[in-house]
Amino acid sequence: MKIEMWALVFSEKSPGMLYIEGEVHGHPKQPDGKEVVTSSIIGRHGELIVTTSGNEYELGVVNPVYERMFPNAKQRLFDRIDQLGCRLGGRHDSS
Repeated sequence: MKIEMWALVFSEKSPGMLYIEGEVHGHPKQPDGKEVVTSSIIGRHGELIVTTSGNEYELGVVNPVYERMFPNAKQRLFDRIDQLGCRLGGRHDSS
């Protein structure tokens, strides 16, 4: 599955948890282009983001507003996952 026009979001209900918001493509239960918020990020597998639901998402084009606020957003997200991997409780495989 792939998420386009994405941005990293947080939840006041779950401090410290990270989510991706964007337009999903290739999801078995959602139509292409539907705006979604993923379940919380628990790690990454190479270039794929892994969530608590077990889904793995390829990140497509970053939301341009988010990219202006956070240049190199994709790499920054990967770096953050790598740094927080054990605290996210998930898996980390940057290979």
